Amino acid sequence: MDPTAFYHLGRSIMASTLTPDPASCRTAIGRAYYAALNRADEALNRWGASCGRGPQKHGLAVRFLHATSDPDLISASGDLNDLKTLRNMADYDMNAMIVEKPSQARRALDLAKNILDGIEAVENDAARRTTAEANVRAYRRRTNTP
Repeated sequence: MDPTAFYHLGRSIMASTLTPDPASCRTAIGRAYYAALNRADEALNRWGASCGRGPQKHGLAVRFLHATSDPDLISASGDLNDLKTLRNMADYDMNAMIVEKPSQARRALDLAKNILDGIEAVENDAARRTTAEANVRAYRRRTNTP
């Protein structure tokens, strides 16, 4: 499955009504996060870094994106971390009213789009991809990350 389908689902949820309800906003945030996380994981696997399948996947994806030293992917790393924070609130904190606002769901989708676009730009530029791969592999060796 293409993880960007989650992004498009999140966009559809937000476009389905004039005023999305709290559950729709929370769901769109979650879909935005998982689109970005899983797309990053796919790319990082191709570049020689496995984020694993458990809870470590979240932190490793952020660290590996940053380790590429590519400006777009360093930005994506921060955006993914911000998205994780929003997703955690949306999924686990029913008192966090901020994630029930359409503006926050749209912000999450915008962050995801930036991440997806950054990864795509590197994937489509052989020189940038080669540098990202080399930097990820060097980071893995330096940190003894499996």
